[in-house]
Amino acid sequence: MMKATARAKLNLNLHILPQGSDGMFPVHYINCELDICDALWFEKQTGIIEVICDFPGVPNGRENLVYKAAQLLKDYSRTNDGVKVRIEKHIPVRSGLGGGSADAAAALRVLTNLWKVKISKQELLTLARKVGMDVCYSLIGGLALVEGDGSAVTSLPLYLPKACVLILVPFEEKPSTQWSFRQLSNNSVGIDIAKTDGMQKALKEKNQDVFFSSLHNDFEGPLTAHFPIIGQMKADLLHSGAKGTNLCGAGLAMAGFFVTKKEATLAQQVFKEKYKQAILGGMQ
Repeated sequence: MMKATARAKLNLNLHILPQGSDGMFPVHYINCELDICDALWFEKQTGIIEVICDFPGVPNGRENLVYKAAQLLKDYSRTNDGVKVRIEKHIPVRSGLGGGSADAAAALRVLTNLWKVKISKQELLTLARKVGMDVCYSLIGGLALVEGDGSAVTSLPLYLPKACVLILVPFEEKPSTQWSFRQLSNNSVGIDIAKTDGMQKALKEKNQDVFFSSLHNDFEGPLTAHFPIIGQMKADLLHSGAKGTNLCGAGLAMAGFFVTKKEATLAQQVFKEKYKQAILGGMQ
């Protein structure tokens, strides 16, 4: 049996570019990882793929991205091997932190070794993109620029600030990531893409003030119109001492960035009863 961890992703700078003729919105992100992790156990077996997770809201079997990743790799390699995967969830579900994508990326990494699959890095990334938009990033991880359809991932040899992140997860849930994309229009996306340069400058020069002012997510405005709780979480975090906030992915969790862990911990104590979850994490 093999064990793996899958880290949550955090968008520091999330821009969506105008919709193309194919109906897709190209992306332009700067991501890092959080030390909030799922745990996965892999047990090799003959033939079949099984995925088990008893966390509410997480599908078992074919509907899980881990199953999809395993099946794609199995088809690619034509192996007779199978696997039983058990997932222990710690990353908040359907909150914009990429837990399902991170789990799928972990499955691709582990099963490549467990099944002894000979596959190039580029071929593995191609499979990852077939699983989902964020799986390529999760396969590479770390501080990175993500562009296009999510498959263009460039590691950034820059410096994350020493900030503690508090993630607030509301009781409300968005319908789906696809629904979030449908709330966008070409008039509302990509306007602040210059903040990407500001973020990279801040990360290069270790400038916390510019880092906080460069946090951005194109989903935040359109989704706040449907879910006022986004604005409430933002206000609560700033009132509690956060130097910056950012909507997580396509929502609905909100990240607050604190200079000290003490401040973040005090805020966590205040909000753990008000919201569904209030989780501390460090950027990696």
